[in-house]
Amino acid sequence: MLRSALMMTLLVVGCGKSGVDTGAESGIDGIWLVWIPFSSADDCSDEISHNFSLAYTQDDEDLGAWNSDSTEERSGALTAVQITSLGDGEAAMIVGSEIFPGTETEGVWLFSWSGSDATNTSTSHDLGYSYLETSSSSSEITMELTFTGDTAVGTWSESSFSVESWTESDTWSKEVGIGSIGQMPVGNWLVYDDMTGKPPQIGVPQNNQSSLTECTGDCFLEVSTTCTSSFEVEVSRTGFEDAEAYEHLSGAGQNYGS
Repeated sequence: MLRSALMMTLLVVGCGKSGVDTGAESGIDGIWLVWIPFSSADDCSDEISHNFSLAYTQDDEDLGAWNSDSTEERSGALTAVQITSLGDGEAAMIVGSEIFPGTETEGVWLFSWSGSDATNTSTSHDLGYSYLETSSSSSEITMELTFTGDTAVGTWSESSFSVESWTESDTWSKEVGIGSIGQMPVGNWLVYDDMTGKPPQIGVPQNNQSSLTECTGDCFLEVSTTCTSSFEVEVSRTGFEDAEAYEHLSGAGQNYGS
């Protein structure tokens, strides 16, 4: 998500009129270097619900008698940061083209943003066919940063939650004109065992066929995904202090593994 944007440029705009020794007068203004350790992947989990009578989920990593494992290690990344105090206990953090509002409490800066989105698409036919597709997502990004003299430490965290669902008529007539297989992408998540063949076929991708009763009522599938990630960052002051210097440094840095 935003991890790649963080590597492009990180501009933190802060304030400091609080009871804690932060702000322009105590010297957090200037250009800083941010070190970011490598993280190979987000921690994600899926939940699937459906009403297909014979279908089941199959782990994409189920290799039968085979076992497979892989790890990835890289060196950390480095990028430049500019910090400017504004006052009144409020702040804004700009990452690439995105802005995060923030506040300072007892010396800890907290920048965060929560977003959400939802769509709904439906079609129907007078001969008794209906199809509904919905999707929604929400995400939250936070960064905590604590300054001590010419250094700072912090935590960058991301979380997201998405839900996709499909509802479709179980059966329909040829006159509807969409073919014998429905629009639901059921086979991406569900399989079934076809015991009528010789030999039987195990783990066949499920679909919604117009001539078969495969569900209780209209066919339904819902997939929800939750992802979280968190990593620590370390910040140190440079000898550059003015905005013109940062114009030359904003795109400088080292990528993961380089």
